[in-house]
Formats: sequence, C-alpha cells, structure tokens
Amino acid sequence: FATLDPQLGAFVVTIEKAEVYSSVLLWSKKRLDRKVIPNTEYENYESVVSKVLESSFGKNAKQLNIIKISKDDHTNFSQALSDIEKETRIKSQMKIGVLLAPPGNCTEEAMYNIADTTPDFEEFMDSIATKIRLKEWTNYKGGLDVSPSETTGAYTYFANFHDVEIMFHVCPLIPQKKTDPTRKRHIGNDIVVIIFKSDPNDQFDPRCIKSNLNNVFIVVEKVPNNDNITRYRLQIVTNSGIFPFPPYLPDPPVFQSGNEWKEF
Repeated sequence: FATLDPQLGAFVVTIEKAEVYSSVLLWSKKRLDRKVIPNTEYENYESVVSKVLESSFGKNAKQLNIIKISKDDHTNFSQALSDIEKETRIKSQMKIGVLLAPPGNCTEEAMYNIADTTPDFEEFMDSIATKIRLKEWTNYKGGLDVSPSETTGAYTYFANFHDVEIMFHVCPLIPQKKTDPTRKRHIGNDIVVIIFKSDPNDQFDPRCIKSNLNNVFIVVEKVPNNDNITRYRLQIVTNSGIFPFPPYLPDPPVFQSGNEWKEF
C-alpha cells in the first residue's frame, strides 16, 4: 500500500502475515518503523494500514489517499522493497532461561536444585527448539561455555526464529555446584524465563524468584488428555511495570504441539 501527501510526504506500508501475527513495516523517506499486530485484531489488510497510519499520524491519517499496489503489476518495486528490508533487518540475539518445576514444588530453590529432566520436559523443549552440543558451537553462545571443559554442560537448546538467534539456558542441563552457582548466574540474568510445571495443579508465584532482571515468566504446563495429542496451556506472568505485549494469548490459552505452537 502507498500514499503521497503534500504535507506528510510519501509512505509505503508492507504487510507480512504469519500464522499468529502480522509484521507491518511503515516506510518513509526518513525512517522505517516496524510493528507487530495480532491477526485477531483486524479483518483485512486495509484495516491494518488504517490502524498503522492512524497510530503514526493521528487524525491526519484520515486525509490520506491509500493506493493498493499489486505485487504482480509491480514486481520490480515489490522486489526492491524486499531487498531493502533484508539489508536493514537487524539480526538479533536473545537468551531465555528455562526452569523445570518438580511436582508439588514451584519454589525457586526446588527449580534451581532439580537434578534431571523429565520426558514431558524434553518433549516440550523439542517442540520449540533444537538440542545442540555446546562443544565448539559456532553460533550465538548466550554466555555458555563452548570449550572442551564444558563448564556449563554438554548440551542445551537453540532456535533461530525469523533471524533472531535464541539460546536457552536450560537449568537441568547446567551442572549444579555448591561452590559455583552457575545456574543462577545465567538464568538469574535473563529477562524472560520459561517455567515448565510438571504438575498442572501446581501454582507458580513469581514473587518466589529472587532476581532483579527476571521480569517476564512464561508458564507452561502439559494438558492431560486421552487422545494421544500433545497440548500445552500457556500463561504469561510479569512483574509490575511490564505492559501487555503481543502476541496476545487466545482464550482458552491452549495450543496443540506443532508449527502454530512453535510460532506463537
């Protein structure tokens, strides 16, 4: 979509729709703005364009004459925009902590002291990431040891999501030493932490976590069922001061394991 206004100038809005949300780019001569909009919040692409322009220009957006650009009719123009986007896209890196809560105990001490993984936990991690060997790992390390000494463990999980490299600090896979709290040193410095509850009936209270940096907790539990289909229930718990952010949870927040679950 494109528009040209005497006062505001020329703008182009491009939309890339994924399974759960849409990535929207607002192009202008001075800058490139990126926005993420859940697919449930709009009916068609025109409403997305109106929403993006209104959020950027307020009431002035109503005076803009929007023209839809057909990809087939303007192949060179569309390809040029795609090439520019690839050049300007910043390759990001993230590290996310992962704690396994044993049955009946969602306290920080219990989660940090757990010795082994469980089949359900491993199934969950395999649904969102790939298990890798840390020794001589050449991609984003997230602060983990990739030398032969393997002080942070032999294996962990890694994912590449839309050019964002994600290293998971998986607590049970990091060696636990009384004199060297390696687990807490890594996971305690992660802004986002996944809590996998072994027992769906257990309750997680973020106030039990003693960290100034852990601010967003993604609480996951496997939904009991009799149909051999793996489903997960998801909750987002944040500390005060963290505003709601997309993609927003559906109602009910239950996902079947698969591509849509991984994308979300």
